[in-house]
Amino acid sequence: MSILSDVTLKRAGFEPALRDRIAAAWRAEDYTTAGRLIPDDLLDAFILCGTRREVAEQAQRYHEAGMDLPLLQPVVQDDAQTHAVLEAALLYGTVEVGSATERVALAAQKKTLAQSARDRIGAWYEIARPFSFTASTVPVAAGGAVAAFTGLFDWTLFLVALVGGVCLHIGTNVTNEIYDVRKGVDTIVSPRASHAIVKGRIGEREAQVFSILAFAIAFALGVYLVSVRGWPIVALGLAGLIGGYTYTAPPFQYKFGSFGIPLVFLLMGPLMVVGSYYAITGEFDWRAVAVSLPVGFLVAAILHGNEWRDISEDARAGARTFSVRMGRSAAHWLYVALVVGAYLALSAGVAVGLLPTWTLLAMLSLPLLVRQIRSSELGATGQQRAIAMIDLETAQLHAAFGYLLVAGLVIAAVLAR
Repeated sequence: MSILSDVTLKRAGFEPALRDRIAAAWRAEDYTTAGRLIPDDLLDAFILCGTRREVAEQAQRYHEAGMDLPLLQPVVQDDAQTHAVLEAALLYGTVEVGSATERVALAAQKKTLAQSARDRIGAWYEIARPFSFTASTVPVAAGGAVAAFTGLFDWTLFLVALVGGVCLHIGTNVTNEIYDVRKGVDTIVSPRASHAIVKGRIGEREAQVFSILAFAIAFALGVYLVSVRGWPIVALGLAGLIGGYTYTAPPFQYKFGSFGIPLVFLLMGPLMVVGSYYAITGEFDWRAVAVSLPVGFLVAAILHGNEWRDISEDARAGARTFSVRMGRSAAHWLYVALVVGAYLALSAGVAVGLLPTWTLLAMLSLPLLVRQIRSSELGATGQQRAIAMIDLETAQLHAAFGYLLVAGLVIAAVLAR
């Protein structure tokens, strides 16, 4: 199910959301529900049964329907089934099946320039993972909000820091995609992988160029900030570049080890918030540190939630994450500690006078916290379906908390004038 594209499903008369629901149930190991969700018409549309020649002929009909490259995969992945599918694919690739004239005509069809450009941009968009950008925009916005509260805000420097942070994030995401595929963590049957590389929508070399371009833009913007704020930016920028690239790339690949969570906390929390504040103001302030702690806790919770949910896949791929090493129970309690810790850190910052009372506006996100705590409790009892979307849901919590925190700082800055 997970390899069926949106276009393929829609052509067959099914909504892509059906595939996602089936994949979520399967990932949660709720196989009964997954089976019930699959309608007979869907099986008739995509399950090819018969002899090798019959399967090849059915694949040819998919080709004639406009699916340029039907993807054949054995349902039962044993040696006999795999060899049979390979033989059917060989038959499909010869003139023995279907009309040779029709094959030449179909192969000669070319996409228009607009279609090619749209497909390419779509692949870049997918591999950049823009849904995750709140993990980089919230820290920079928080640093800018603290600068506004202290009366030292500069729009130009803020925008440079923001674009630089997002480019650094894009480079990290694309590099992560490349090495997840190389390591075998993301495969064509992974329900949450982007599939941009594994399905060939973008080549690995092109993805590498994309990541290098993103890192290069971040580097160029960093050079500008160095010219304005001096050499401390060099240390901050190098830490960000090295941390972003080696998240999944050699030599460190710390995403696959136990240090991934604390390093992401430091890089996307204190380093990014305090670094943005320094880039904007040229000063250090403990208030920026106080703001960075809850932001960092929630970014770390996004990564940890992903690790916890993917514990089985990571273990099979040889990753040694905290969740793999310590087990599901410890993973559950660490997740709770991270998300609750964000609210405790904010409260402590207000209590000691480092943060204005208006930052407690972030407490309006408490309903999302309650949702995540409940989901984590169900996940701890073995209900994998409850945490199937834990990374995206934690990202929603991070965004709501973070932007409410930023709003509180901005309100406090306006009222203080």
